Amino acid sequence: MVIGVDARSKHGRRFRDLVTAYTDEIGGRLTASDQAMVKQAAALAVRAEMAQAQIINGHEVNVDDMVRLCSESRRLIDNLKGKAAARKPEAEPDLADYLKGATAAA
Repeated sequence: MVIGVDARSKHGRRFRDLVTAYTDEIGGRLTASDQAMVKQAAALAVRAEMAQAQIINGHEVNVDDMVRLCSESRRLIDNLKGKAAARKPEAEPDLADYLKGATAAA
């Protein structure tokens, strides 16, 4: 969690849920910098959701700020997904592919 945040508040719970979801989606053991990026992406996503609620409730929202929040959050998540994909081992060939390769070599 983040220091000074009440994890029991609706925004605190949403932040915690997003951190968990992003971490699960990325998988593996996260470095300290990856953990910081996950928290930053979650915080930006919560703030963007708050702005969306303001729009839906008919309040004025700075569109430029909204675009920046969404773009930065997406950029962080894409960066983390790229790192996660690079860490995943290559998939083992299934039996059918293995047998095709074995018969072709014979």
